[in-house]
Amino acid sequence: MKTEKKVKMIFQKANEKMHISEAEKSRTQELLAGQMEDYFAASEISGNSGFRRSKSESGFAAYFRQKIRILCRQIRYMDKRAWTGDLMGNICFAVIPVALRYYGAGTEDMMVFLMLSSSLLGSLSILVLSHLFSGEMGELSCTCYFSARQIAAQQMFGLGAVNLLTLGFLIGFIGGCWKAEFFRIGICTLVPFIVTVCICMGILQFEGLRNRSYPVTAAGVISCAAFLVIASVPPLYCASAIIVWGAVFAVGLAVLVLEIRHLFHTIDKGEILCTDWN
Repeated sequence: MKTEKKVKMIFQKANEKMHISEAEKSRTQELLAGQMEDYFAASEISGNSGFRRSKSESGFAAYFRQKIRILCRQIRYMDKRAWTGDLMGNICFAVIPVALRYYGAGTEDMMVFLMLSSSLLGSLSILVLSHLFSGEMGELSCTCYFSARQIAAQQMFGLGAVNLLTLGFLIGFIGGCWKAEFFRIGICTLVPFIVTVCICMGILQFEGLRNRSYPVTAAGVISCAAFLVIASVPPLYCASAIIVWGAVFAVGLAVLVLEIRHLFHTIDKGEILCTDWN
């Protein structure tokens, strides 16, 4: 564990990098202090049921607004530069097919583009997520300003939603403009995405690798290169091979769920908080 002096330095660096509002910090402290006073006061009367009573007395609307405020405050602590890079990547991959159609690209060319772009998006999303465990961010995750588990879940949900919207647009646009089978295009697009995410997410399972960006980057490059080779051999993703691709997708999805569960379990155990960066 870090010394008290080291932890104080980490807090100072976090304030400098993220420009945390002092007014918001004070307001959060007051809110937490008031909630704790209400909880203990109610618990003494009702026998540890104060939280349930407080929640019911304040009403569901007030409780929901409080959750939204906490969510918004945690979003403010996320790495905006990494998110900007991910959004720019999604926009670029959505615009490229329009240009390729103008230059007369064929169906096989678009299959290569789909596999490569979906694999790149998968690696980019995990690279953004890995920023949560680098820069000594995890050391602060159990303070009143940070929650590694909640921020990780929010980032996974947000990144997944953005990437799936982009992939959905690519599948619909390419399938409609190039008159290709939507199911075939869909499965050949989602498999590279899921497999790449699984490989990069697997890097985050290791304590010595999760706090560095280059292992995730290297894993993403290797995965992208592999799918680029596969995309250059049309028989590997022809109609007769769709069953195999579907099986790979199902297995990849199951592995991804297990990896996410293990990552959350690691956060709960405190391994991420005690990671040694030296």
